[in-house]
Amino acid sequence: MATALVLLAGACRSDDGPGPAPPGSGSPGPGGSGGTVGTAPTGTTPVPAGLRFGLAEEPGSLDPIDGPYDRATYQLARAVFDPLVAYDERLDLQPVLAEQVTPSDDQRTWTIQLRPGVRFSDGRPFNAGAVAAMLDRARRSTTWATELDLIRGVEAVDEHKVVVQMRGPWSTFAHVLAGPLGLVMLPAVPGGDAPPGPSAVVGTGPFRIDEWTPGERVHLVRTADYWRGVPARAPSITFSFVANATARSAMLIAGELDLAQFDEPAAMAEIGEAERRGAVQVHADKAGETPELVLALATDRAPFDEAPARMALAQAIDRDALARRVFNGQFPPAEGPFSEGSRWFGQAQWPLRDPAAAKEELTRRADATVPLGFDLLVESTPINRRLVEELGFQLQEVGIQLRPVWLDRVELRARVADWRFTAALVPLFDGQHPDADYATLHSRADGAGLKNPWIDQALEKARRSADVTTQAEAFQVVQDQLAREMPFVFLVRMRDSLAASPRVQGTGAGVLPNGRPSLPQLQGTIGLETVSVG
Repeated sequence: MATALVLLAGACRSDDGPGPAPPGSGSPGPGGSGGTVGTAPTGTTPVPAGLRFGLAEEPGSLDPIDGPYDRATYQLARAVFDPLVAYDERLDLQPVLAEQVTPSDDQRTWTIQLRPGVRFSDGRPFNAGAVAAMLDRARRSTTWATELDLIRGVEAVDEHKVVVQMRGPWSTFAHVLAGPLGLVMLPAVPGGDAPPGPSAVVGTGPFRIDEWTPGERVHLVRTADYWRGVPARAPSITFSFVANATARSAMLIAGELDLAQFDEPAAMAEIGEAERRGAVQVHADKAGETPELVLALATDRAPFDEAPARMALAQAIDRDALARRVFNGQFPPAEGPFSEGSRWFGQAQWPLRDPAAAKEELTRRADATVPLGFDLLVESTPINRRLVEELGFQLQEVGIQLRPVWLDRVELRARVADWRFTAALVPLFDGQHPDADYATLHSRADGAGLKNPWIDQALEKARRSADVTTQAEAFQVVQDQLAREMPFVFLVRMRDSLAASPRVQGTGAGVLPNGRPSLPQLQGTIGLETVSVG
């Protein structure tokens, strides 16, 4: 099954789940930081404060090849690593660790020219061997094999040049390098050795890991002699793991945290009210794509091997009611895989709530005398239980029975990855470029997903052309076919927020090496090299 389908599985977390006891506002974090500013003698410059950042969960493996990145892991990784290329504020790719990433005329050979003089945070040189080893390991991994199937070989030609040979044209390959696979860590390879444990991971980024206390926090310190010449503004960052969203927001408002991530609707509403009082500042991810919460349907097996069953399901659901009643108005109804305003958004005819039409579709099934019922795999969280309850009422109105199968996150991911389900509630489609969804939508993907030749042709057409207009036309076909086939029933768009103390400065002020402003947020995460506490 495609990596993209499990990238954020289970991301709809509880609003009130238990979490570890957070550190107090006066408690120093690992390394003696804790964000507390000491009193400076008269006439001297005050000691700058370290940042205190609240994450909803403990980050997983920082190795991008080890498994999908969740939001907490990606945020920590962005402090430790630099990308090969990055998006600017207009969502155009710009060089970072790579000076140039250029294709051949036929889009089958890509050359990655690396910036000279870059060093990892431990002082060792950053070179083509590290990049080639990472890409080669990725294409052979179970996590990325489908997405990187077009790569035939990777070679470090010299100290600063990597050549990637493709089996066919891939015009959008550079976008892969703007995501997790563009974050290069100091390898325990070549040689095929396993990557180091999380506390020993080394990148080229503005911070390095100083101490990791499992279940509690990870402490980072500013990289000395950072290759960009300008050190990070904050001397350190302490990431605390605070699973309880109410506790996280309370700590932020009380001044015990400087920044915190939120994607829980109730907490987002609470933080929004605090912003209106001037207690916090909220930075929503307005420019980038955010995932859609969808019902993914197995179209090769009953009951969703029949198009009328899929269409009836879609027409029975009131997405506006879900947005209001379940998600506190924080997650708007989703219409397809792209957000309005995206250069990829197309006017496809997505089915709307229509109970009468849903009942009519049910009569078109091969055995319409048997009521439609199905098992739905769902991560067991309070908000998902409210969602399933509301969905059950809506579907029951037209004669469809929903049977929830409650799983923990690990088991849900495993079953979705192996395509062992009839239907599953998962977040999908959050890539900045639609090519990230290739492995989810193309018939070559492992598992038993949708087999649609028009979608396959459109995806391949987009990969053959570097012209954005041509790509947009291809992705319009993809949207039209998805609206016709309905292998995914789109529910809501999962927005997220980064909230900060009013004293925090420099959020979203990143500048790329060529002087262009960077994209303020990427998948709900920010660059931290410009952030400080005033």
